[in-house]
Amino acid sequence: MSRTKTIACLGDSITFGYGVAESRERDAWPFVLQRELGNGYKVLNFGVCGATAIDMPPDSYVCSGILGKALVARADIYILMLGTNDTKDYCWDAAMYRQGLEDIVRRVLELGPERFLIMFPPKAYAGGDGTTAFGVRDDLLREEVIPVV
Repeated sequence: MSRTKTIACLGDSITFGYGVAESRERDAWPFVLQRELGNGYKVLNFGVCGATAIDMPPDSYVCSGILGKALVARADIYILMLGTNDTKDYCWDAAMYRQGLEDIVRRVLELGPERFLIMFPPKAYAGGDGTTAFGVRDDLLREEVIPVV
């Protein structure tokens, strides 16, 4: 009999499920992943609204304490997606983003998970007024964040 594999999903509000139309517990991507994979997997959601890879309070994923909880889970598989909030004007620093992401990756890899996946943050679409929600910069996502990932 095979054991249930644990997947830890680390990230920002996109992972958490902020603003999901109906039910966060049903429609956020980690919960969809759980449904798709079925009973052989246990998917844990370690998403934090507003979190950044840049290790600078108050928005730092590391400072939130959730990374520590995700590491304690000792999941078989880790999935990381950070970078969207890092592109906000008050926050963006390319070198600090790279360093913050590398530090998180190193800490996860030290556990020796079976698999570790890093996802590209999704495109930030502009609304009717030409701006993106929450000041996220799609140009930085495309030109800076995705190449680092």
